[in-house]
Amino acid sequence: MSRNQSRPGSVGVSCQNHSAFIESIARSAREDASDHDLEAVVLRAVARHSEILDLPDVLELRTVLDVDLDETAPLEARVATIVDAIEATVASWPQQEAPE
Repeated sequence: MSRNQSRPGSVGVSCQNHSAFIESIARSAREDASDHDLEAVVLRAVARHSEILDLPDVLELRTVLDVDLDETAPLEARVATIVDAIEATVASWPQQEAPE
């Protein structure tokens, strides 16, 4: 997306697939017990599946993303909270019209 292109606020995950996407990330997080940085796991998954985020966007998200998670919440709830924070952050970025 490179923040200078016109894009919708969503990171490219359709609402109808949102639950399946969250479950897929949670399953990956469970399988990779060596990675205890859930924000990084979620961000990698979002970046892989997003059609609008590019490397500079992902790097900026990694530096600005600060999610206060309830560690007692189910994994799916924590993943959903992080995905929502990513989408809210991307939606807050200034949008400019892409050249035609």
